[in-house]
Amino acid sequence: MNPDAAQMWMKRQPWIRDSDEPCLSLGEPGDFDDMHVFAPCVSFEDGLFRMWYCGARGDVGNRVFKLGLATSVDGVHFSRHSPSPVLSFEDGSRSVLTAALLRSPDGSVLREDGELRMWFSACDFPSGSSLHTLHQARSVDGVSWSIPSEPLLEHVYAPTVIRKSDGYRMWFIDVQAEPWSVRHAASTDGGSWQVGDDPVLEV
Repeated sequence: MNPDAAQMWMKRQPWIRDSDEPCLSLGEPGDFDDMHVFAPCVSFEDGLFRMWYCGARGDVGNRVFKLGLATSVDGVHFSRHSPSPVLSFEDGSRSVLTAALLRSPDGSVLREDGELRMWFSACDFPSGSSLHTLHQARSVDGVSWSIPSEPLLEHVYAPTVIRKSDGYRMWFIDVQAEPWSVRHAASTDGGSWQVGDDPVLEV
């Protein structure tokens, strides 16, 4: 990435609260997201903000997160595309977590052959498992997504993926580490990843 282009991300960025009201509230009782809403992923294309988010219902121990979609013209007030999720696992037990769209180094959304490409973590919370796996899916319209891929990596949470001239770069939380740490991985196709030996950030 050009050092000059990176300056906007490296300097202090003042934030001002737009409203005391949420951008997106919980779903209606009985909807898939009536108890939990978190981990937004936002794009801006053709004058429209689209936010994919993880939503779940029920108690924490039995929660199964699915991916919802909301849209906005101002980036502040979002409306649900549908009371139903746009992406979930067919087994009904694994959660879709912390979705991230493919982006350019400057942070803008990057399509490939006209498609959005998304990576996300998955975990089977109801079974008591703590294994987080990495998956991907594709979509043209952001509503109809391909079936989640088979696991690409293990122990991955909250991925961020960019594509540069020499391939794909991913940073993610290694949930196997004690404490959790940030790791970097590289790929030529976005499917097969080579994880660096050492974390890039430890807290």
